[in-house]
Amino acid sequence: MHYELDIQRENSNDVVQTISVRNGVDLNKPGGIHLLDLNADGFEDLRVWGGGAQDKRWYKIWLFDVATGKFVWSHTTESGSGG
Repeated sequence: MHYELDIQRENSNDVVQTISVRNGVDLNKPGGIHLLDLNADGFEDLRVWGGGAQDKRWYKIWLFDVATGKFVWSHTTESGSGG
């Protein structure tokens, strides 16, 4: 599946960034996309469920860059017990 994630600022309809995601998981289902502070900098980062097998899930991570005001690709990570 291929998704285009349009990022908008709160209280605005203007798209400030579009992130292209190729994925094996339907992101329209609950739990597909999360905003979490993953690097303890006080800003929410983007975590997208990328896939999984058995009791493990893989997530694609974009960290928020304060200087640019955009999400920057970071890495893929694995989580046990379904997330």
